[in-house]
Amino acid sequence: MNPAAPFKLPRVSLINRDDWILTKILGKEVLHAGCTDNMLTHSKADKDVLLHKKLSDICPSVTGIDIDRDGINFLKDKFGFDNIVCGSIESLDAIFPENTFDVILAADVMEHLNNPGLFLQTAEKVLKPFGELIITVPNAFSFKKFLGVLLFRQERNHPDHVCFYSLMNLHRLLHRYGFDISETYTFTIVDPNKRKINVLANFVADIIIKLFRNANVADEWAIVAKRYSDVGNS
Repeated sequence: MNPAAPFKLPRVSLINRDDWILTKILGKEVLHAGCTDNMLTHSKADKDVLLHKKLSDICPSVTGIDIDRDGINFLKDKFGFDNIVCGSIESLDAIFPENTFDVILAADVMEHLNNPGLFLQTAEKVLKPFGELIITVPNAFSFKKFLGVLLFRQERNHPDHVCFYSLMNLHRLLHRYGFDISETYTFTIVDPNKRKINVLANFVADIIIKLFRNANVADEWAIVAKRYSDVGNS
């Protein structure tokens, strides 16, 4: 089975990232890849918007993994988390040789990786049968990113990002490593500091999305993927 990557984009719904993730992981055994939110860990913890804490508050079994040792120590000291491993998510099968998970969550992580293919390859090995891979990544066709380049000649981007993704890219990359996309959404990033430039950019982007009824130009993709062997047998 080798389906062509989608040329025509689907109609997708806008979601609130964290609320959507929390509904997907409730009651499941979760591996949270990139759990510290490196470079933003302290500020998000202070604002009580850190995703790993939200997951831990509602889910009885959440394991974290990250390469940010300082961030891990901070989370352990501040919140008492004792189920976080320091290691690369490109080596999940070596780090968790005896563990499998219902859900592997990589929220805003793949755009930081040296080799996202290695992450997907190892994720497939530690995912339970019929488990789900949940990822969020920056949208290559984000209207706000385009506005920054057009109006200000600025690439408004996280300094540690190495790529953006389109839906076609995601479809092809995931399929190479044994996954098919089963759910597709987009979302807009809301600045917790409510800086004027970001509030204005979100306002304009919201108008464009509603005017053209096209949420494919929102800030990020939110994807659920399953092994295509599981999809075929479900």
